[in-house]
Amino acid sequence: MMFLLDFMGISYSNWLWIDYALFVFAIFIILSVIFYFGHGFCIMFKQKKSAKKQNTKSN
Repeated sequence: MMFLLDFMGISYSNWLWIDYALFVFAIFIILSVIFYFGHGFCIMFKQKKSAKKQNTKSN
């Protein structure tokens, strides 16, 4: 971000909060994606476990 502002010739001393906001937003997005996929994997894992239990009960 600072590189872009430098490239455009804008003084980024007042733009510093944008860097922090983008940093926090990026961390939020990354954690959201991890939680989303992690939650999905947990559900799949539980379904596989329950399917195995049902298979052993039917035998």
